[in-house]
Amino acid sequence: MNPVVAPLAFMSIAVVGIAGFVSSPPDSQFDYPATSNVDPYGDLPPSEAPQRPLPSPQTSEPAPVGVCPPVYEYALSAGFTSHEAAIVDALAWHESRCQTDAVGDSGQSLGVLQIHAPSWCTANRWNPTGYLQAALVLNSCEELFDVRVAVNAARAIYLEGGFEQWSTYETARGG
Repeated sequence: MNPVVAPLAFMSIAVVGIAGFVSSPPDSQFDYPATSNVDPYGDLPPSEAPQRPLPSPQTSEPAPVGVCPPVYEYALSAGFTSHEAAIVDALAWHESRCQTDAVGDSGQSLGVLQIHAPSWCTANRWNPTGYLQAALVLNSCEELFDVRVAVNAARAIYLEGGFEQWSTYETARGG
């Protein structure tokens, strides 16, 4: 390279660099509005918003849905709609606080969804083997401690009598 051209090229780069710095827009052009504590789930106050994590753009893993994973996902695979699956998930929270080994009603309601064994999985005059056994959902009431079996049992119960079979249904649906 020519010894005269090299310093001129360097000076022209320096001048362009300084000119770009001097002519940069004021910082106020980049002032963005402050973020607010807006509820991402709608108009609910933050205290009433569902405690469901928002998906993170930094991960390829989907964020768990619902407050009692994997109840929501199992409910979808059992045939519930997404709205119904959300109710099943809320029922699990209100019935057992997501505890798969929960036992209630003096030992008569079992599992994450607190399914009433005398009504649904023990022999009675209407179902000599038990309703859920006759529906081929399970073989014994103890299987209700398995979340997937409990959700499939909930689907059979829902098809037979609706969500009203759970005493916490009104609370779970937000009513």
